[in-house]
Amino acid sequence: MKIYKRYHSGKIPVYVLLWLLMLVHSYEALAGKPSGQTTRIIPDDEMPIFLDLIANEIRDNYERIITWSGEIDVKINWLWTGDKAKEIFVFTDVIGEIPEAILQKVEEKTVFAIDANENFVYIDQIREKNQYINHITKIDLGRRSNTTICSTLIVRPDFSLEAKPKSYDIKDNTIRQRKAVKKTSPRIESRTGLYKTVNDPRKIFMPGAMSAWNLHDRLKKMIDRFGKIEFDGYSFKIEEHIKDESTEYKIIQPAVVSMERNSPDDYAIETKVFSSQYGFNLRDYRITNGSGKLLQQFTYEYELNNGVYLPKRVVQKDYRSNGEVGYEKDCTYTNSKLNQKISTETFEYTNLKLKDGDIFIDEISNKEYRYNADTRTLRPVDK
Repeated sequence: MKIYKRYHSGKIPVYVLLWLLMLVHSYEALAGKPSGQTTRIIPDDEMPIFLDLIANEIRDNYERIITWSGEIDVKINWLWTGDKAKEIFVFTDVIGEIPEAILQKVEEKTVFAIDANENFVYIDQIREKNQYINHITKIDLGRRSNTTICSTLIVRPDFSLEAKPKSYDIKDNTIRQRKAVKKTSPRIESRTGLYKTVNDPRKIFMPGAMSAWNLHDRLKKMIDRFGKIEFDGYSFKIEEHIKDESTEYKIIQPAVVSMERNSPDDYAIETKVFSSQYGFNLRDYRITNGSGKLLQQFTYEYELNNGVYLPKRVVQKDYRSNGEVGYEKDCTYTNSKLNQKISTETFEYTNLKLKDGDIFIDEISNKEYRYNADTRTLRPVDK
């Protein structure tokens, strides 16, 4: 009940009172269960109340992020088989028979800074490890090239900047020269309010590329119009689970992925678990086919930082048809700093890690420059 105190002072809205009464009723009706846990299915006509509850909590938390900076340690496992294994094999240091399955293990470091008020985003990524392993024999296949894979991206409403390696020193595979490109900013996605194609850390709050408040508003409109969401034997559901001091809401949302609609594979079921432990942010998100076969799953952990829940660890697993994990991404967030001043220079070309003589292409003005490290300026190049 405390969650409403920061929304309202004075009068309590009718729907809040209704929710309180329903919660008390569920405790009274089910408190006698020996497990200590109570569960109930939310009736269709009450669903909008709980959709609002969850969306408002998530939005309130999200909108408290004014500036956010930190690091993300990323570990990725890809399992390549069939034709994809053949394609990946050319990057290994082995000559001969192609393994049936190749496991690619990647470790990356991301440093980021975000100014939400200005809509400035800085993302610096470097791949620190890239290993190819015979998935059957566990033998390391080596790498044909040890060049550094990295990029630095700055996105602002007026332009975007991205710097990547252009050439390498053959002797030690160090970066010899970088090339930076200035271009128009990517468009803003209406469903998230964030830049399209940019791997913005804030997208972790928007699974399925849509904010909870936008999605839940659409769901409410469908319920208001049709009374319920139901088709082909699948129905939209909300479950309430209360145990000790924790309350969780499980939202089960079916969708059609193929208009043939004659097989469980023609349907996808999204199940999202929102937990009061994390300010009703997502704890678990999974997608199955119509028969319950797991296709994809995300698990979330958060930490409380100055009253705001920020991600601490997020794990994604994509499953193959045989139940094997084909892709796994494990992200650990560290050194998160919230609502502290970020220097404006963070979002300028001087923060692209350019060295003397590096190339800078301005596609907006159709001009070319060379970076001068001593003066930290751009020197025009005559074409």
